[in-house]
Amino acid sequence: IRTYYGSGWILSDHIARCRNLQEWLDAQSQPEVPLVVTAGWLTLQTERTAPQKEPASYSMGTCLRLIPAVQAPKTVDDRFYFDNYLVQVPSRNPEGYLTWEYKLIPVSEDVHPGWLPYTSRNVLRQIFKLQGTVYGWGDTYRSHDCSSYAMAVYRCFGFRLARNSSDQIKMPFPSANLQQMSSREKTAALSHALPGSILGFRGHIVLYLGHEKDRYYGISAAGRCIPCRGEQPVSAGTAFLCELETTCRRNGCSWLSEFQTLLELK
Repeated sequence: IRTYYGSGWILSDHIARCRNLQEWLDAQSQPEVPLVVTAGWLTLQTERTAPQKEPASYSMGTCLRLIPAVQAPKTVDDRFYFDNYLVQVPSRNPEGYLTWEYKLIPVSEDVHPGWLPYTSRNVLRQIFKLQGTVYGWGDTYRSHDCSSYAMAVYRCFGFRLARNSSDQIKMPFPSANLQQMSSREKTAALSHALPGSILGFRGHIVLYLGHEKDRYYGISAAGRCIPCRGEQPVSAGTAFLCELETTCRRNGCSWLSEFQTLLELK
């Protein structure tokens, strides 16, 4: 299969075929008012009518088709949808073709009808929902690497970011070139940066959080790093909060000194 950011192999019985081009195009269309998964990970409840089926799961930023009440069936899963959102999700019929199933999502779940309001408070709230999750290069372990971390967070606000760190720092948003700056000049630039800004050096990006008492902080999903200058590299394998002047790359240089680009998504 090929997606907008990559290609790969998948089991054929996990693929649903479209009957024609128009059906394929319609299946990709963005719902006018999506139900956005704002949880780090959302797993639906076991269905009453099919308890043997594994419940569906969706990662942060997934957009589901929200169905208005006037278009809804009388019942779903042999129950009326009191205090639930009704959505449609793609599925595969016995002949291997695309079909759509109704699903119920309790209003108590961490989801939002429509895109989240784009505020610094909401950006930080979404960032911290993934703090401490396992690092998953290429989204292995059903988790995130550094660039898909940013993708998941910003998808909740309607942004569709590039997949890889090298492409993300080239996106056409307001940016600052940090390569020739001293550490003092970089911290001066960070002092005015929006929380959630993307900081990048070759092969890695960090989401900027802010500063307090001349200490500058970010959060990132990373495989290996030096947690404090002078220590040995460790296998971080986690999305963790860090101080940018003391966390180092394996070459011993601090993340702050290595940053080449500051990108503000606005």
